[in-house]
Amino acid sequence: MVAAVRRGSSPRKVAERFEVNLRTVQVWVDRSGDQRLDRIDWSDRPRGGRREATAGRGPSARNSSDGGRSPCRRSDRYVEAARHRSAPRRDAAPPRRSFPAQWVLDLQRLLRGTVIFLRRTNDRGEAALLGQTFAVDPAWPSRLVRCEVDLTRGQIRFHRLRRREPGQQPLAKTVPYQTPMKRFQE
Repeated sequence: MVAAVRRGSSPRKVAERFEVNLRTVQVWVDRSGDQRLDRIDWSDRPRGGRREATAGRGPSARNSSDGGRSPCRRSDRYVEAARHRSAPRRDAAPPRRSFPAQWVLDLQRLLRGTVIFLRRTNDRGEAALLGQTFAVDPAWPSRLVRCEVDLTRGQIRFHRLRRREPGQQPLAKTVPYQTPMKRFQE
């Protein structure tokens, strides 16, 4: 890492290449000072010892045959096992609809549809949502609510949720909601 920084690479790029924190690169560059690399006393290195560039670091480590000890190889094995476990569920899922061919992204169009949030009310029956606090129901403190933000109609509907009766979700309150008129940049 120190040699790469000395050759002119930025510390941030070196940190990305070696998959370490930027601060780690900065510490080792500071410790080395202007000394030659072969004359630096590495005995004060952090716990775990000095690591070589190819020992479990970077893209080349994924292809190395180090017995699966590197973090990248362990991660690859974990991802592969997770995909294997989820394969039956994925194969049984209904097919996805194809994306409309004539669809065009319009960032200036008003938002529409419904966004659903789950929130827990505080001890006064208020729910924090979208940077605001809404008084839902004082008789529903510290309980779950389903919040439906209807962007088309400009309202938020709060429904009470109960574990004992998951099929019954009575409407607790409806409040008006104005979508912020912040336009997206193209």
